Amino acid sequence: MDNYSTTTAVGLMPRLLTPATAAWCLPFGAYFFLLSGRVVYIRLTTGTALGDHIGASSPSPGKTEMGGAGANKTELAGVRKKTLADKPDPLYLAIRCYGNFIETVPIAMIFTFLAELNGADHKMMSYALGTYFMLKAAHIEFGLRSAGTMGVGRPIGYYGAQLWFAGMASYCAYLTKDYWMA
Repeated sequence: MDNYSTTTAVGLMPRLLTPATAAWCLPFGAYFFLLSGRVVYIRLTTGTALGDHIGASSPSPGKTEMGGAGANKTELAGVRKKTLADKPDPLYLAIRCYGNFIETVPIAMIFTFLAELNGADHKMMSYALGTYFMLKAAHIEFGLRSAGTMGVGRPIGYYGAQLWFAGMASYCAYLTKDYWMA
């Protein structure tokens, strides 16, 4: 079925306005549920109902597990300090992966939604959202969740997403050039 207006017994059926954005709701939604499920699973298995670290003995971000920022020299003498980046708290890591996704994906969906409403090619928007999905997955799965939380996917995902946003914002401005150049 093409996505142009047609007449039926009921009346005029509107064409699909944003088919690419709508279609990509499924993969983004599924990944959202995966990330959310990881947080819930860790909370349930560790009994941590509130907070962002497992147990009360977990250090706050930026501290070390061996005495914190105020540890004396004899306590740390001859022992390599184990930082949170070496072995991050699983709950904190799951929350940050989930939060990172939630902080940026809605903006990406809004950008493509607006681009489609302003006449962008639906196929191009589908490719753009596919690219953004892969950048987010790389950032989280091969960056944040890798050893030391600094896997190769982290800079690729971060800088790729920044370029994606710059490109999409520019494309939206281009689509509306007749309005703002008048």
